[in-house]
Amino acid sequence: MLMVRHMRRALLLVGICVLAVWTMIGFYRSDQIKLVLTAGEKGGIYYTLAQGIARVVQQEFPTIEITVLESPGSLANAELLRKGQADLAIVQNDTPTDATIRTLLPLHQEVLHFLVRRDADIHGLPDIVGHKIALGPKSSGTELVLRHLIAHYGLSYADFEPIFLPITESGPQLHAGQLDAAFFMAGMKPAVVQEILNLGELKLTGLGEVLNEGSEAAGFCLEYPYARPFVIPIGIYSAGSQQHPGEPPEPLSTIAIRSLLVGRADVPVAVIRRITQAMFRRRADLMRIHMAAAEISDRFDLSRLQFPLHPGARLYYDREKPSFLENHAESMGFLLSLVIALVSLALAIKQWAEQRKKNRIDRYYLKLDSIYTELEKGHLSLQELREIQMSLARIQHDAFRELIHERVRANEAFRIFQALLSDCQRMVQLKMRP
Repeated sequence: MLMVRHMRRALLLVGICVLAVWTMIGFYRSDQIKLVLTAGEKGGIYYTLAQGIARVVQQEFPTIEITVLESPGSLANAELLRKGQADLAIVQNDTPTDATIRTLLPLHQEVLHFLVRRDADIHGLPDIVGHKIALGPKSSGTELVLRHLIAHYGLSYADFEPIFLPITESGPQLHAGQLDAAFFMAGMKPAVVQEILNLGELKLTGLGEVLNEGSEAAGFCLEYPYARPFVIPIGIYSAGSQQHPGEPPEPLSTIAIRSLLVGRADVPVAVIRRITQAMFRRRADLMRIHMAAAEISDRFDLSRLQFPLHPGARLYYDREKPSFLENHAESMGFLLSLVIALVSLALAIKQWAEQRKKNRIDRYYLKLDSIYTELEKGHLSLQELREIQMSLARIQHDAFRELIHERVRANEAFRIFQALLSDCQRMVQLKMRP
C-alpha cells in the first residue's frame, strides 16, 4: 500500500510538472506579450524616453510589444499601476504608492528649475508670497515635490496664487506677464526650458547659496531624503539677448530627484529580465533618442530606492555574480561536517536537508547561463543548435526528476529556472528557423 501511495504521488507530481511546462511554453510561444507603459505628457522627457524604451525593447525582443500611455505625471502613473491599467511606468523616486510596485532601474535625475520674470522681484522661494506661480500639473512629480518644499519654507498654497499648468503652457504666460514664476522638474537642459528663456526677460533662480553643508537645499534634503542637492552650472542655457547672454550667470543651488522605470510586481520575471537587458544592451540607441539616457547605469545604491527591485531585474543584475554555492562553499562544507558529527540531532539534519533542496537548483542556473551566453555569441550551425536543444532537454529532465524525488523545492527559484529554460528553448527555435 505504501508503494502504491508513493506511485500515485509521483504520477500527480509528474502531471503537475507537465502542465506547468506546457503552460510556460504556451505563454512564451504566444504571438505577442503586450504591456502598457505610462509616462508623462507628449513632448516631455518621460514620454520621449518611454517611446524609446518601447522601441529598443521590441528591437531586442520582437515578441514584447509596449504601448506608451500619455499621463499628467508620476502620481497619475502610480495610480494607473495600482489599478492594473498599466504594467510599467516612469515615476519619480518620491512618488507615494502601495507595496505592489517594483523597480527595474533608475533613469535620469529630475532637476528643479525655478523660472521667474526679471521684473517680478523674486530672488528665492520665500519671495513667491503674493505672486502667481505655476507648479506644474496636478498629480505631477513637480507638484509633489513642491508641496514638501513650500512647507519646508513655512509657506502654503494660501500664501500665493498656485496655477497648475504644464511647462509648455506656463512659458507663454510667463512671457505675457500672466505668471510671475514657474517651477519645473526635468532632466538637465530640457529643450522646453531653453524655449521659455528664449522668449526674453526670464531668468533662473536658485534655492539660496550654492551648495555647502549648511545650504538651504542641503537642509531640505535632510528632511526629504528622496532629494539630493544639485548645482545648475553657469551659462548652460542661452538667455536670448546680448544683455543676458547665458543663464544662469552664476552657479545655482537646487535639488534633484531620481526618476525610475518601475513595474507591477506581478509582471512575469522573465519578461522584466528581458526588458532590463534590452535597456542596457540598447543604451546607446536610447541616448540618441534622448541624452537623459546617458545617466542609466547598473551601478546604483539599492538603499536609495523607494521600491524594491523586481525579481526579474535582480536576475539580470546578478547575471555575472558567483552562485550561492560558489560564494558559500567553505561554510557549507563546515555545516555538512557538523551535521554528520551531530547525526543524532534530527532537527539539525532536517534543516540541513531543506537547505540543500533550496540551493540545488543553482547548478541548473549555471548550466542555463552558459548555454544562454553561447546562444548570444552569434551564428551557430544547425548541428550545434541541435546539440544545445538536446542539452536543454537533459537539463529539463534532470531538474524535474529532482523535483519529483523532492531534492529541489517547487518554489519561486524553480519557477525562475523554468522561465529561463523556456527563454533558451525559444532562442534555439528562432535560430533554427531557415
